[in-house]
Amino acid sequence: PKTSTWDGGTKRKVRQGSFEALGLSSDIVKGLTHAGYRFPTPVQRKVIPPVLSGNDVVAMARTGSGKTAAFLAPMAVRVAAAAATDLRAGGRTVRGLRGLVIVPTRELGLQTFLFFKTYAKFTSLSACLLTGGESIEAQFAALATNPEVAVATPGRLLQVLDEVKALTLKRLVCCVLDEADRLFEGTLAAEVKDVLRRLGAGSEAPAAAPRARQMVLLSATMPKALADFAAAGLSPGYAVVRLDAERFLSPTLWAGFYYCSAGDKIPSLVYLLRHVVRGDPGPGWR
Repeated sequence: PKTSTWDGGTKRKVRQGSFEALGLSSDIVKGLTHAGYRFPTPVQRKVIPPVLSGNDVVAMARTGSGKTAAFLAPMAVRVAAAAATDLRAGGRTVRGLRGLVIVPTRELGLQTFLFFKTYAKFTSLSACLLTGGESIEAQFAALATNPEVAVATPGRLLQVLDEVKALTLKRLVCCVLDEADRLFEGTLAAEVKDVLRRLGAGSEAPAAAPRARQMVLLSATMPKALADFAAAGLSPGYAVVRLDAERFLSPTLWAGFYYCSAGDKIPSLVYLLRHVVRGDPGPGWR
């Protein structure tokens, strides 16, 4: 057995190879268990400890490897610890976001937001979703409840920061760029750089900007723009986790697709369920 001291500083025996052995609090482990998680995936085993320690982290892993829990779970632990410290110091709840997750699309944002709510189900943490294509008034109302964490697309986050002058990012303890390779492409790149400038991160930040806040980057690839940011915007000695080149999928797994008209989608789905799932792709499969 191994001991962990993250849960209120009390030592307790935990099972080797479990989420608790990685240092996650019992409340977060309970949320993960409630969501159906049993043991950490390879990316979770490698990413959770350095995020918990407060180091800047760059992680490269394939989609479906479990990377969302790898950053959300330890971020929730760090945010909860910061919120508790502020409460003890000031005797009241201190306003201001403590955790921020930046994503390239509203669909990924919604998915990440729902995952966070699941993982933090047994904590007092709350979160809000700031993405384009949704009512900004409703998002203002969500911010008014003083959530600890925000999941945001860069464009909507900039709009909210411009319109809500009282919103501060100065209390952030952790900022995550999920699918960072996509965030540093096209028009998103300029928006992300603007957000990072306001955070005091990256090559465009003031030289005297404080760096108490942790940066975590997750990506499937490492394009030059992202590599340049990592070199200029992260603290020296940041942790690098590479699982993108490793194979965790079965070698017998294969993929394919059908070309079909809109009216044939349902019959095609029925065919897939009857034949492909049973291991008989049938003629014409490519």
